[in-house]
Amino acid sequence: MNKKGFSLVEMLLVLVLIAIVSMIVLPNISKMTSSSKEKEIEGYLKLLEENLNLYVIDKKESIVWNNNQTEITYDELKKVNPDIKIDKCVVDKLLITRTEQETVSDITYKYNYSICITCNEQQYCK
Repeated sequence: MNKKGFSLVEMLLVLVLIAIVSMIVLPNISKMTSSSKEKEIEGYLKLLEENLNLYVIDKKESIVWNNNQTEITYDELKKVNPDIKIDKCVVDKLLITRTEQETVSDITYKYNYSICITCNEQQYCK
């Protein structure tokens, strides 16, 4: 007898193998995409923090402090570094807080940055 084609058992075996492989692969793909989004957001927050540090260095004398805090806009930050690109997120808050540190000869300041961005309708703060 001449056999052409696949038997029902062979077809079911192939479908079961495809199902098993997809059950293993698909969760890993979703983990990879979520971790890459988290890394992208962490990169945005770090970029903003570094540029806030540049802003303080550049505008130190002209910053208006209110109770040792000042909030600036993303547009003000872009004036210091026009090359900042935050494509997929909206910058919600850029807050600079300074604390006094007395040294032997002078009073210096330490700066802390509070940054909040919204990406995909979810807010991330640092």
